[in-house]
Amino acid sequence: MNIAINSDKINKNSKISFLIIRLSSIGDIVLSTPIIKAIKEQYPESIIHFAVNKQFSKIIENHPQIDKLILYNRLINKNENNLNKLHINENNIKYDYVIDLQKNRRSKIFRKGVGKKYFEIDKRRLYKILLVLCKKPISEPIHCTDNYLNCINELLPKQIISNNFSNQYVNVDEKIDISNPLLTLNTLSANLKANELTQIESALSNFNQIKKTIIIAPGAAHFTKRFPTSKFIEIINSINDCNIVLIGGKSDKEISKSLEINSNKKIINLTGYLELHQTAKIISQSNLILCNDSGVMHIASALKIPIIALFGSSVKALGFTPISKDFTIFENNNIKCRPCSHIGRENCPKKNFMCMNDIDNNSIVSKINKALNT
Repeated sequence: MNIAINSDKINKNSKISFLIIRLSSIGDIVLSTPIIKAIKEQYPESIIHFAVNKQFSKIIENHPQIDKLILYNRLINKNENNLNKLHINENNIKYDYVIDLQKNRRSKIFRKGVGKKYFEIDKRRLYKILLVLCKKPISEPIHCTDNYLNCINELLPKQIISNNFSNQYVNVDEKIDISNPLLTLNTLSANLKANELTQIESALSNFNQIKKTIIIAPGAAHFTKRFPTSKFIEIINSINDCNIVLIGGKSDKEISKSLEINSNKKIINLTGYLELHQTAKIISQSNLILCNDSGVMHIASALKIPIIALFGSSVKALGFTPISKDFTIFENNNIKCRPCSHIGRENCPKKNFMCMNDIDNNSIVSKINKALNT
């Protein structure tokens, strides 16, 4: 529901209020942050509130241009009436502009009655459906961040939209330092058991400040986006000597443990132990990240860390490639079944998983070694 507005007639110095809604997930939230910088550039006195799922809030916390984070807790606020009351009761204001970058049933309940004018993202459902069915784009692909910015192009000059495309933000926890085990352990001690802290202390003892560091994030939300564990192990065993750090969420612990046990290298396995802003700090201290098409890929992009990304069912035309310039995507362009989904699947429809299995490991190893030697 976009309403035609002439941005030239809006007083740029007035305290215009904005509510931006992007509840999930990690990558989408990071990709939405350029819209905040763009709004502040055009309307420097504006007030910006940002609604986000509490689970992902650490990644955007402390944003210098967000005046307030509105935290949505899916477990507590799952009732529709509670979801709407959460917003109205806590803020008791009507925003000049509500920008819905989520555009689902939950976000529509959230925004109901709290804005004077509404903007919502074009989710391009038909484009995505036909891309999956036809295996090629029916129109010009649009990057997700461009799509977010285009959502409010009536409020922003084209130059500001263009200038802010790459202005991403992620919150970084400065109380964590991979080269300082004591600082890291003290920071993590409140939320971890004694045996877990012992494991982390042992892992961090493998860190060598002289060596380059590669982050490996083997997890992803869906099976068809996850590079096979056996292939990750082959790569780890083949790359030149360096610090190897594994990261990911609790659901990735089993995969990372397999990499740690079956590799011939000393591994620093931090999977499942870090919050999002702590993960961001560890990534920021690395020289390179090897990952799937996942949220950590976009965190690394925001931090301008060189990326080697592994795309299975994902394709570039879906619009979720890294924004930063220093990235390489390895994918199998010799098969005709990609993409099999626009979000990922829990199994390979062809039963052969060739999109990942046939990616050449030697090329990946060569790229890693070259990146770490520069």
